[in-house]
Amino acid sequence: MKIKRVRRGKRYTLVFIALLALCGLLLSACTPVIVPAGPMPTDTSATDTTLAGSSDPSSSADATADATADNTGDSNATSQPTDAQPTDSNASAQPTQITTRTTATTTSTTTSPSSAAQIHGVWLSYIELESMLSGKTPAQAKTALAAVAANCLSYGMTDIYYQARANSDAYYKSTILPVAAKLQTLIITDGFDPLAYLIAQAHTKNICVHAWINPYRVRTAANRLRNLPVFTDTSGALWYVPTDAGAQQLVLDGLRELLNGYAIDGVQFDDYFYPTMAGNFATTPAAGLEDAFASSGYGSVGDWRRAAVTNLMAACYALVHSKSKVFGISPGHSVTDNYTNKYADVQCWLQQAGYCDYVCPQIYFGFNHISSPFAALVNQWATLATNPSVKLYIGVALYKAGLAPDRYAGTATNPAGRMEWQTDPDLLKKQVQLLQSNAKVSGICFYSYTYFDAATPRSLDSWTENGATVTQTYNKTVAAEQISRMLAALNG
Repeated sequence: MKIKRVRRGKRYTLVFIALLALCGLLLSACTPVIVPAGPMPTDTSATDTTLAGSSDPSSSADATADATADNTGDSNATSQPTDAQPTDSNASAQPTQITTRTTATTTSTTTSPSSAAQIHGVWLSYIELESMLSGKTPAQAKTALAAVAANCLSYGMTDIYYQARANSDAYYKSTILPVAAKLQTLIITDGFDPLAYLIAQAHTKNICVHAWINPYRVRTAANRLRNLPVFTDTSGALWYVPTDAGAQQLVLDGLRELLNGYAIDGVQFDDYFYPTMAGNFATTPAAGLEDAFASSGYGSVGDWRRAAVTNLMAACYALVHSKSKVFGISPGHSVTDNYTNKYADVQCWLQQAGYCDYVCPQIYFGFNHISSPFAALVNQWATLATNPSVKLYIGVALYKAGLAPDRYAGTATNPAGRMEWQTDPDLLKKQVQLLQSNAKVSGICFYSYTYFDAATPRSLDSWTENGATVTQTYNKTVAAEQISRMLAALNG
C-alpha cells in the first residue's frame, strides 16, 4: 500500500498518536491479545487470526471447581444426553462475580440474530442424522430431510442447528475433514449432500440453518488429522489440544469451508472445549502436549488455556462476521464449571463484544431440581447478560419429557425434583412461559429434534442406589401432553 510522504515532524507526531491509540486499546482490554509461544497458524484470510500462547498474562479471579463432572450434551451411544452435571452452589443467589477479562477489537458487520421477539431453535444431532440417513438412498434421504424442515415449521421453529462436525468429521461434503463413517456411502459414493439439501428445504419455509460444531473433540484415532497432538480423556476419547496452533488452524479451515460452500445462516459451537481429565491436570500442563506454557509468561495454566480458547472464539467470530453470518456458543449450564474445568470464559463472551452474537446455556433441569433449579439458573444467566449486542438464548431439555426418575435431581428423602418430568404435565409449558416473560431471554432452543415426537424411543438410564438398582421409566402419554401444552404456549 502506498503512503503519502510527510515531513519528519509530522511523521513523528503521527507515530506518537498511533502509539497513544495502541496503549489505549491495550489498557481497555481485559486480557492481552495472545502472542504465540510457538509458530502462528498459517492463514491467508485477512479476518481470521488466532494465536497459540501469550507472553503477557493477565490476572483473573479464582473459581471454585464444582463437585461433579459435567457430562451433558450428545453421548456416544444415544442422542439423549446423560445427566451427571456439576452444580453452582449459589444458583438461587447472585452469580459469583468474576473479574472482567478479554475485550476483542474486531470490527465487522453481520446479519443479526432473528429480529423476532424470540427465536425458536432446535438441535439436530449427528446421532439423529445417522439414524435417519445411514443406509439410505439419496431419494430416501431427501424425503427424511424434507420432513425435518416441514416438521420444524409445524412446531414453530425458526432455526435449526445441524451438527456439521461432531468428532473431527463431517456430516456434509468436506475436503478438509473425513466424512462421518456412517454417511460415507450416501455422501461420497452417491454424491448426496444432506446439509445443502436441508438448507434449501428450510429456506423455502423461512427457517434458518446453522452449522453446529464441536471444535476440539476427536474421539477416535481414525478421525485424528494432520498428526495434531491430542489429549486422552478419562473415558479414553481423544481431543485436540486447544493451545496448539495446528488445532486452532484446523478449526478455522473447517469453518471457512462451511462459510464458503454453504448458504448457512450461522455457526454454533457446542459446550465441549476441554475434556474431563484425570490427575493433576487442572494445575499442571500436560507433559509433551502443553510444553509451551513454560515460556508463555502465564503464572496459571488455567489462565493460559482460557486465553487460547477465548482468542480462538474471537478469531472464529471475526471469520463468521466476514461472511455476514451469526456466531453463537452453547455452553453447559454452570458458569463455574465452564470457567474452571472447560476453560471457557463464557461470562466474558456474554458481556464483551467481539466473541459471539449469542450464548445459549443448556439448562436441562426441572423447576424442583435439588441443586440446579431451572428458574434460578435462568435468573443467574439473565443477570450476566449485560451487553445488548450479545443475546441470551436458553437450551431446554425436551428429551426429558415423560422420563423419571431424574437421577441427580433429588434424593430419596427429597424426591420432588426426581419425578416432576412424569408428574407435571405443564412442566415444559411453564419453562417456556418463564422464558417468554424474561426480557433478557431472546431465544429458546430445544434438545433435540426427534423428541418433539413422543413416540420416539427414549434411552432409559439405570444405576445402583443404596444397594438397589434403579431404572428410569418413560410415560409416553405424559410426554405427549407436556409437548402439546408446551407447543401451544410457544406458538400461542
